[in-house]
Amino acid sequence: MAVGVPATLRVVGSTYLRRLWPFLAAQAVPLAPAVLVVALLLPGMGPVLVDGTVTFTDAPDTEMFVTRIVITVVSVCVVVAAGSVAVVGCGALLGRDVPLTEAWKR
Repeated sequence: MAVGVPATLRVVGSTYLRRLWPFLAAQAVPLAPAVLVVALLLPGMGPVLVDGTVTFTDAPDTEMFVTRIVITVVSVCVVVAAGSVAVVGCGALLGRDVPLTEAWKR
């Protein structure tokens, strides 16, 4: 039985549409910490009061440190999100329902 590319894409598309909410949850939940880190750390690069003296946090060393933290957290969250979506998607194509907690563990 020969199956063409359009038929295969139709089956994959309909399977993904049936599993749309698990896909969105598998992507959104791991990316939430990344959004919080970016929203809280990057705008706060101004002067702060430490022990009664004004300390400037916009020095090159501090900016590099904060940037490395942000890049690390975002990259880990993106990898977890991509992996969990792949596990949920592959399970859906095989006809299995994979719980999101199991997808995040793998």
